[in-house]
Amino acid sequence: MAGRQRNRSPRILDYKNLFAPASLRMLHGASSAFCPLPLIPFPMLTKTAPAAAPLTFDLPLELIARLELLRKRNGLNSTSAIVRLALREFDFGNYRPPVSEHRQISVRLAPQLRKFLTRTARKKKVSLGELLRAAVEGLAEAKGKK
Repeated sequence: MAGRQRNRSPRILDYKNLFAPASLRMLHGASSAFCPLPLIPFPMLTKTAPAAAPLTFDLPLELIARLELLRKRNGLNSTSAIVRLALREFDFGNYRPPVSEHRQISVRLAPQLRKFLTRTARKKKVSLGELLRAAVEGLAEAKGKK
C-alpha cells in the first residue's frame, strides 16, 4: 500500500472555545486542529468598564424641585451629578425601608368592567391596581363619614 490512509474519525468543533487563547484551548483539551480558524481579537471580548446607562424612575414633583435646588447649591451641572452625590453620601447600611404590609388579592370582574378599568387606567396614565386601590379607599372614606 503506497499511500496508506489513516482511519480518521470526524472531529467535532468546540465553538465555545473557538476564540479562546491557545493556552485556554489546550487546558480544555482542544488542539489547534479543533480550531481551524485563526483567533480573531474582538474588542467586545476585552474587559472594559461598562458605559453609564440611563436609569429612569418616578419622583414626586416637590422632590424634583428640591433636587434642582441642591444641584444649584452644590454647583453641579446635572441632575445625574446630584443623584450620584446623594448616593455616595447615603448610609445604605443603616437604611430601613418603611414597612407596609401588602397582600395580593384576586377578584372576579365582568369583562365590560375590566375593559372600562383598562381604558380608564390608560387615559389617566396609572396602573389598573392604582385605580382599584383608589376605589377601595374612596369607599372606605365614604363609609367612614356616614
